[in-house]
Amino acid sequence: MSEEASWGKLPFDLQEQYYVKAEEEAKAIAERISKNVNEIRKLRHLIQKYAKPFRPSKKLDYVIAAVDGSNTPIPISKLGLGAALYAAGFILFNNKGVYDERYFANILAKRTGAYEESVKRTLYFKMTLIERLAALEALKKAKVVLVDGSFYSFLYAAIRDTKPLSEVDKELVDQISQSTMKLIESNRVIGVIKRSHTRAIGGKVYSEIDHGTETINMLDKYILAQILNTNHLLKYADLFKKAGAFRIYSYVSYLASKDKADPQGILKEAEERVYRPFLDKRMPSSVLESLETYKKLDRMMVKSSNEAPICEFEYPSDAEEVVQGLLEVKNMFNPATGLPIYIDVMDQSVSLPREFGRDFSKEIEAKTLEKIDDQNAVKAFFFPMNPQKEF
Repeated sequence: MSEEASWGKLPFDLQEQYYVKAEEEAKAIAERISKNVNEIRKLRHLIQKYAKPFRPSKKLDYVIAAVDGSNTPIPISKLGLGAALYAAGFILFNNKGVYDERYFANILAKRTGAYEESVKRTLYFKMTLIERLAALEALKKAKVVLVDGSFYSFLYAAIRDTKPLSEVDKELVDQISQSTMKLIESNRVIGVIKRSHTRAIGGKVYSEIDHGTETINMLDKYILAQILNTNHLLKYADLFKKAGAFRIYSYVSYLASKDKADPQGILKEAEERVYRPFLDKRMPSSVLESLETYKKLDRMMVKSSNEAPICEFEYPSDAEEVVQGLLEVKNMFNPATGLPIYIDVMDQSVSLPREFGRDFSKEIEAKTLEKIDDQNAVKAFFFPMNPQKEF
């Protein structure tokens, strides 16, 4: 119904053109999938000997926390105000369901004009920090804490821009780094990777078997969805022989797919690239100090259903038993998403609606009108930057 409604909003001519384009894309994708299937079949023997079954048969007998954060997808952009809202929180679960919950609301505002591109990085760091602080708070009340995403993804956001970090951003990165290390060293916090870009399997094939392999362009989740059986897991420490080594092979895939390295020295270059963010002189000292902690982080791929994507966990190598304990809990995974159900519930709870920035701005405007006699001045302040857009 929703698909038909969205098509129906387009002019008839556009509908016809997009139906043609959909057919063209489907034909190209079908050819690509057929080629991929043949490549992936060759890997079955390599993967399956490391795959292990798990049996979700126990009731939850301890408290699990799920942590997540969000920000308004569209910032507030008025003539006198540029702002974004962000929030984080955690929900505690026991064998009866939701046990407790807590949330933290925040706003990042600029006094003048439109929301600037440069503010996005600061917003990301601020949101990441309150997620980490929420996780530390949850750790006091739960035996196991699930967090959304990879522990050190914030570092890549920090170095992506060639501009130096502002003092504010540098302080935020320092606080994030320190709090992240505390979470990891507790051995009770597990990262759930939703938007994975890991291509380690292709990197291994390229390095050890075939320089011409197309698997360097395939995500591991895509490959494993076709190889792993239901209720089976794959520990990357087993497949790649060492905790954390998967990162190097994943970067091999990146370099090889871009033709950016000599095949003979590609492993060495990939290793240097993986650790480069920790050695970046723009980063606070706490980042370099966390390098050894980072090296202990590993991944586990888990297939709980044929109808949902693979779930990817990140965890310190000393916390493997904690992850195994999660897999023994009945109904741990949402059959629709393949993710731990607790993460899905938390995501829905903390997500700020698309329209909330607009409504929050109206609330500020209404309260400001109560405090100032010159209402025209207030209205001018809250006029939209783009009069054609409601928010």
